[in-house]
Amino acid sequence: MSERKSEGAGVEQKEQPSKFNLLTNYEETIRAMAEVEGESWWNGDQKSKKMDYTTRGAVEHLKKLAERKTEVEKDVVVFSVYGTGGVSRWMIMSDGEVRFSRFHDPEKAKEAEKKGFKIF
Repeated sequence: MSERKSEGAGVEQKEQPSKFNLLTNYEETIRAMAEVEGESWWNGDQKSKKMDYTTRGAVEHLKKLAERKTEVEKDVVVFSVYGTGGVSRWMIMSDGEVRFSRFHDPEKAKEAEKKGFKIF
């Protein structure tokens, strides 16, 4: 994974890669997502036979992109996972990073940010 550089106050800073990534840190990522969404979300996501809007569906989609060797820019949303009740959204970036959408659930976004998720 590459590090992005940003300049703040004239000083070059390296942005650290997110620890929440479905490809490189699946277990810790879904555990943190479940802490934000709740136990019922976790059970529904993992038991769902559908792949749409689930973490398993996201991983499968990312694998298909890799198999096709499709070049996608890093900061592009390639999949979304529904939160509890389908209200909140977790945005899955092309490199597997998971971000939370503040536009779908501003209150839960605060919780996700406290956990360390980047906010979309």
